Amino acid sequence: MEVINLSNRFSFTNKGRLKSATRIGVEGRRSQLAYVDLAKSTAKRQVTMAIDNKRRQAGYGRVDGNHLKETMIAMIDRIGAPEAYRNEIMAMDPDTLAKMYTASSLAFDVFYNYEGINLQDGYYSVDDSKISDLDWFVGEYKRFAAGQ
Repeated sequence: MEVINLSNRFSFTNKGRLKSATRIGVEGRRSQLAYVDLAKSTAKRQVTMAIDNKRRQAGYGRVDGNHLKETMIAMIDRIGAPEAYRNEIMAMDPDTLAKMYTASSLAFDVFYNYEGINLQDGYYSVDDSKISDLDWFVGEYKRFAAGQ
């Protein structure tokens, strides 16, 4: 897949952020990560550093874990992902999700990434790349929760 940076056209900026957080514009007003593998690698490092208490937390304010969990479930429902992922999200602790978001919001960028989500005839479907992202996120959550 050829990456075309449409960030200026859709007002997506990356000022002061990591290259791994670079987003590109796609149809509509959505965006997706330009470098998914780099984002996963960076987020994994951030989660590991948080588990080892080596990452300073940004302290930008309180993250509402319940709202975060609700939006994750809504996305799973909307894109038509297999029911097992909804069950995994339902089992996640909102406080742990909030701590993980504070440690690595990039991990959630991978979860919310629209690459691998297709719209056909008014219905969303997911392909193997999105399933891979969901599996990766669930694994990172479990690793983070075990380290708390």
